[in-house]
Amino acid sequence: MSIATGTHKERRSAWCLLVLLFLSATHHQLSAQWQDESLLFTATDSAKTGYTHNRNIAVEGQLVHTVWMDSENGKWRPSYRRSTDGGNTWENVVHLADPNTRCPQYHVSLAVQQSAVYVVWSDERSGNSKIYLRRSTDAGESWKADRCITPAGLNCTSPGITCGASSIHVIYKEKLSYASQARYIRSTDGGEHWTEGTTFAEAGFMEVVAMAVVEPVIHTCWYDHNYGNSEIIYRRSTDDGETWENKVRLTEDPGVQNGCTVVASGEDVHVAWHDYRTGVFDIHYVHSLDGGAHWGEEGPIMVTPHNCYFPTLAVSAETVHLAWIDTRNDPGDIYYCRSDDAGRTWGPEEHIISSERRSRYPFLAVSGSALHLLWTDNHKEIHYASNPTGNETGTHTMGSTDYQVDLALDQNYPNPFRAHSTMQYHLPVMAHVRITLYDMLGRERRTLLDDARAPGTHSIQVDGSQFPTGSYLCRIVANGESASRLLTVTQH
Repeated sequence: MSIATGTHKERRSAWCLLVLLFLSATHHQLSAQWQDESLLFTATDSAKTGYTHNRNIAVEGQLVHTVWMDSENGKWRPSYRRSTDGGNTWENVVHLADPNTRCPQYHVSLAVQQSAVYVVWSDERSGNSKIYLRRSTDAGESWKADRCITPAGLNCTSPGITCGASSIHVIYKEKLSYASQARYIRSTDGGEHWTEGTTFAEAGFMEVVAMAVVEPVIHTCWYDHNYGNSEIIYRRSTDDGETWENKVRLTEDPGVQNGCTVVASGEDVHVAWHDYRTGVFDIHYVHSLDGGAHWGEEGPIMVTPHNCYFPTLAVSAETVHLAWIDTRNDPGDIYYCRSDDAGRTWGPEEHIISSERRSRYPFLAVSGSALHLLWTDNHKEIHYASNPTGNETGTHTMGSTDYQVDLALDQNYPNPFRAHSTMQYHLPVMAHVRITLYDMLGRERRTLLDDARAPGTHSIQVDGSQFPTGSYLCRIVANGESASRLLTVTQH
């Protein structure tokens, strides 16, 4: 349906939505300006920031800490660089180890605890891969000697580290002869001593674990292939890692879900990943508002015909920042959006970094009013950019009380489709929502939703695998208003 051909109510709804997006985008342009990017490092061979479970940038006030892996003659090492003035100027690069590691992927992670800086990575100097730690007690000014923190005889990779007020937490992957499993260790004395370690995720085809801490609660997520396809799994500890609750499966779809990341602020927990259920990668998201005890409805932040992957999250109170790699401008730029209400609704996307080369593995961090971004360009360079006002409050998002839209139902994507498609709908107020699928004879074929929903933008999955080829009408009814979209199923 075009704006010109719709009914009066549909035209008014469409125009309101366009005005809202324009006003939101204008506000972003006025209040959120990204500065010119800085080139932090150019490698002899290659350089990479880490995968989505790592944390390669941390900010405390005006101190910006960054890490990455770079290689010389095919061997990789962890490197560090800091800024003491909020990213305006940068000190010299510090190489934290000699080049010795063959595979760089998943291999370096950073955490900050007041003036202490901790870096962990996978290291092969002894033959097998071990997890090494190097720390600074003076905010990166000087560094103590590195040391292995995993037991002898184990083949360990993919470390992630995070800090609470009193403890340091590390999760890594132990490679077994037949599979792999995740192990958890903790230090309560600044990294001097570590627990023996517990098996955190059982042996199987599992991948790297992302972690966030709001002591005494530890939130983790990973993607696990034990269900026949990769799914996003969540697990938490409410006693600073002493015991762990049962794992929770956040997704249940025959597509591919991976590349997950997690952040937390108070009771709000946010998880994002890239999801292949539509035939291309989209960025999906789910949140918990009670510390991980219960989870909301997972779904896409946006659905496009282009691959979107490597999401990164940062959080400050109820403001959630999300960035990702987007291939609509091949080979891949960085896009961004934010939520000002703990993930209930999201503002418009912004194209923040353009590159003629291949950008990958972005990381966001916040400090005060500023937003910081680190990423890899062309698998050879490490880049940084900042937005001095990017974390200020007041940006309008979908569902903001400053601007309202009527009930709206977006076109599904992909369309036509055979098995799975996604639709988004927008509610101006809390309402009981009924979404129904009809055939062209007006017969009700399936009820997709019949439940109460909060105001904002939501998504719903449509399964067309049991329907014959043809057109179907999807209708949403809420608070006495309705909207419809035509869907096409093809089984050819």
